[in-house]
Amino acid sequence: MVDQFTKWPEAVATGNQDAETTANIFMGNIVSKFGVPQKIITDQGRQFESTTFKSQWEGLQIEKARTSAFYPQSNGIAERCVKTLKEPLKLLCQNATNQRDQKLNHFLMTLRFSKHCSTGFSSFELLTGHQPRTIPDTKFCTETTESWRSESEFLNSHKRIHEKASKNIATQKEHYSKYYNKNINDNKLDIQDIVARKSIKQGSLSKAYIKPSVVVEKISQTN
Repeated sequence: MVDQFTKWPEAVATGNQDAETTANIFMGNIVSKFGVPQKIITDQGRQFESTTFKSQWEGLQIEKARTSAFYPQSNGIAERCVKTLKEPLKLLCQNATNQRDQKLNHFLMTLRFSKHCSTGFSSFELLTGHQPRTIPDTKFCTETTESWRSESEFLNSHKRIHEKASKNIATQKEHYSKYYNKNINDNKLDIQDIVARKSIKQGSLSKAYIKPSVVVEKISQTN
């Protein structure tokens, strides 16, 4: 779970992804900490399409949007965060599964305290309005000027940070769009074209594509 503006990540290690568990995690890790979000974007997993989750976000008056099936790029922020967390956790927890939660919290702290490339600020600073006090700060008794600011100065500073981050995000989006449009291949499919089909099998060792198939009908524009 990632906030679209601040890029603040939340992640929970769980062996159960059913609707009730997911709904409880959402309430405990998002709503109880940050309040009710205006909008959420999820994939089309069964837990998110269930009546349990639907009744929850309808009751909280949350607007819900879905990503395209088998197209993770449509929710790139969350997908990149999952990839960033999952790969190192796999390596570190291979022989120490009992340390999974501890390692996960360490990675989350690193992500929250690190400057994000699109905003130019850490998600911690965008959320709280000040720099985090890190472990080196405690060891060397580092003082920060933020603790001496008045309330009005703090609020004005927080506002300026958000304004600067918004400009940085807009600039980053423009650069990404130019790069994407420059490198995109405009592949238009027609009836009788031969295409490779993506495999929907689970597992990192599964084949990415299965045997070629023939296009028999065009239902809609592809992503």
